[in-house]
Amino acid sequence: FTYDPGFTCTASCTSGITYVDGPKGQCLYRGYPVAELCAKCDFMEVAHLLLNGELPGKQEKKEFIDRIESEYLVHERFRDFFKVFRMNAHPMAIMVAATGSLSAYYHDNLDWSKPDDREICAMRLIAKMPTLAAMAYKSHIGEPVVYPRAGMTYAENLLHMMHATPTKS
Repeated sequence: FTYDPGFTCTASCTSGITYVDGPKGQCLYRGYPVAELCAKCDFMEVAHLLLNGELPGKQEKKEFIDRIESEYLVHERFRDFFKVFRMNAHPMAIMVAATGSLSAYYHDNLDWSKPDDREICAMRLIAKMPTLAAMAYKSHIGEPVVYPRAGMTYAENLLHMMHATPTKS
């Protein structure tokens, strides 16, 4: 279902991360209004907030970004993974398959009872999503993969990988 009138097919739960009160027009992440986060924070600050419960200080943000950037690359065999899809396959279907297959490549930290393992998995997912999205898109349009670059923001990197070509950056 993509349209759910009356909230009849959608599960709800209590969350310590997100609070939504539709009639009051409230949407909060960890107690912060989402509109305020959009206006005042970047993606990495909000990702840190969602994972750790608080906005990062300057040094925490730098360390968080460094950890994310260290995980940008995916295993080189992922290039072959994308070759099995038809040229007209929907990029979201490709993303679902690619995301699921990460556990085959990065199975060393899958003990969900350990908080450190859960954190490593979360960091890897955040880091690898733009790379996988760009690979799925490039595969869909028949262009070669462009790798991520350290030093660009998260969004800049995604746009770079989606729109650059090996002959120009």
